[in-house]
Amino acid sequence: MGRFANLPPVQMNADRKRPIADIPSWRHEVGMVHQLQCLICSRPLGVQCDPLSGDCGGDCWGCIGQIEGGMGGDPSENISIGFVAKEIGWGWRDIDGTPKPQSFFLQGGPHYIKVRWASSSPDNPAVLWSELDEHRKEIRKIEIWHDGRTGYAFEKIEVSGTRLGECPVPQLDEIAADPQFEPEAITQADFEAQWAASVC
Repeated sequence: MGRFANLPPVQMNADRKRPIADIPSWRHEVGMVHQLQCLICSRPLGVQCDPLSGDCGGDCWGCIGQIEGGMGGDPSENISIGFVAKEIGWGWRDIDGTPKPQSFFLQGGPHYIKVRWASSSPDNPAVLWSELDEHRKEIRKIEIWHDGRTGYAFEKIEVSGTRLGECPVPQLDEIAADPQFEPEAITQADFEAQWAASVC
């Protein structure tokens, strides 16, 4: 049945008895060519801070990814399985593939991320931990090198060469587009535990 065979069912269009996403002409039949909300779940589309709000022909990626991931099959033929798995790892979906609500992405900061960096250079840290504000700018940062060295930064304090970035940190999917980086969303408790271990 495939990796996501137990995904919760997507709401069906009662008149059609199948998902609206399976009916490309449906939007034209009801005159909704320029719909600004997902036709399945009503999630607003194209919201900058919500990576699951991408417009997939009138439906959001949150629903389409859930539908396509649930179809199973060979991951080389159904690339949505891989995308959904990554999004679960990034914390964008529940473990069963259900997308997080838009409020999850639009809530104010801080946000916390951890990025593993597969770099062969000893000058580059192996792991980066960041606390981000509502604009995704770094508030605090920890860097850990392969040899065990640790650096950190906050406000105007810089230790062991670690500095806060000057620009907003990209979304996790943008970071992950570079194969040398493996980002994930973490909890405040995760970050605070690492901060205490690194700074104290």
